[in-house]
Amino acid sequence: MLAARTEAQAGSDRDGEVRAIRWLAQWCQLRGDFSTAADLLAPALTLLDGAETDETIQLYLLAGLIQARQGQFDRAAEQAETAQRMAEARQEPVGLAKAYRLLAQISTQRGDNRRAIEQAQQAVQLCDQAGDREGQATALNLLANAYFNAGQWAQASHTYHEVRGRFERLGDVYQRAFADNNLGEIALAQGDEAVAQLHARQSFDLAQELGLQGEAALARRVLGEIALAQNEFQGASKFLQHSVAILDELGETYQAARTRLRLAQVHAAQGQFEAAHSEIERCLPIFEQLEIGPDAALARELLKQVK
Repeated sequence: MLAARTEAQAGSDRDGEVRAIRWLAQWCQLRGDFSTAADLLAPALTLLDGAETDETIQLYLLAGLIQARQGQFDRAAEQAETAQRMAEARQEPVGLAKAYRLLAQISTQRGDNRRAIEQAQQAVQLCDQAGDREGQATALNLLANAYFNAGQWAQASHTYHEVRGRFERLGDVYQRAFADNNLGEIALAQGDEAVAQLHARQSFDLAQELGLQGEAALARRVLGEIALAQNEFQGASKFLQHSVAILDELGETYQAARTRLRLAQVHAAQGQFEAAHSEIERCLPIFEQLEIGPDAALARELLKQVK
């Protein structure tokens, strides 16, 4: 990727250089290096000098994804809406579908599941029209996330299984790691701890193999939640503490806060109310700042119990 950028610079190939920068930023994002990824995108947009091209759309979407993973949902939504406007003006269905996918992800994380379902369904439709099989599988995964958060577990489970099968057929191991983790969460919500353990462990092993620190941390959180459900408090604490340390290091503010809430539940279950209170004091302001209603409500309810 660095060689491609150097070659493009030497040949005064603006579009080629921008594309190489985007690929490099995407690689950094996948590995959880959000700071480097964001630093790369700013000069790429400068190179385009206000031109509204397909590459510009991709840059805005990648910037929005990085911001969403860091819990900067307002800024991420602005980037997604800018990309959406450009894609609509250019009648570019693949870019438009990606914009709807990012918006669905943001809506899900904010707890607006009805809107997330609508946006994900729109993305599924656009990908179908464009013949984008991988994009459609990703959109279906977001749809399943929204179903899960809305408590529509049967629909979520069916869609997650469909998504995993699609990613396996496509050979997309990165997305399969996400799908396995999601299947672990839905199995745990349905009380099937053995199946949840199987999927979470598969997700963790695959993420470790691919060097995906963020996804490995999320899989650790699910493994911690399973241990908590089994009253294995020492194991739960170990998984969750390791998870939150990595998420903090990566700057994944929202996911780190969610993990701290689980740690607070582990402490509360053992009667360690001071430790539980400390974790809630760290995560509740983040939920309130990001306007994550369901997580904030759960944190406030737990706070009443440990005071």
